[in-house]
Amino acid sequence: MGLRLAKLGVVGILTLAATGCIKPAAPQQPPVEVDSSQVETLVYWSPKLDGRRIVIDGYIGFDNGPNGDAIALGPELTTEPFGKGDELIRFDLGRGGGPNQLQLPVLERRSFPQAPGAAGVLTVDLAHATFQDSAGVARPLQDKVRVTGRLVYLRLGDAGLMTDEDSRSPTGRRFKPRLVDVALDAAPAE
Repeated sequence: MGLRLAKLGVVGILTLAATGCIKPAAPQQPPVEVDSSQVETLVYWSPKLDGRRIVIDGYIGFDNGPNGDAIALGPELTTEPFGKGDELIRFDLGRGGGPNQLQLPVLERRSFPQAPGAAGVLTVDLAHATFQDSAGVARPLQDKVRVTGRLVYLRLGDAGLMTDEDSRSPTGRRFKPRLVDVALDAAPAE
């Protein structure tokens, strides 16, 4: 009896698939190329690319500290090397010497005395910092990089908020984008 029910279940699934009731998995769409001039419109002011893989070229940067060294709170893609120019987007990237990782020589570690146990601040040596592309080749941060990643919008706490008020936006809101599942490659020569 059990074997007969199992056969009927398989036949039923095959029948549903054949009649179109079960949709086959959609083919993976190619990443959307976003020029640095399009980031505000396509990424910050519109949720149309939410969850899609996108490609943006720029330079890996960090917030600059008071002595000109980077404070490695998290990488961001900028229009000029060493965090200068316009910020394009923040992204998640592991640290280490493997493919799609950052190698950041630490100059100083500081913790926040008012918040014991909180994450510390690392000041890194930008002159010797590198990123490893998806093939594992180490490249200096002043090299232009092509970042491919899945676009997600940050949600603040459990409130479900994912935007800031912004009068420049057609919707009056500005989204908080971030790239995850990132792959790095050398940007094509211009």
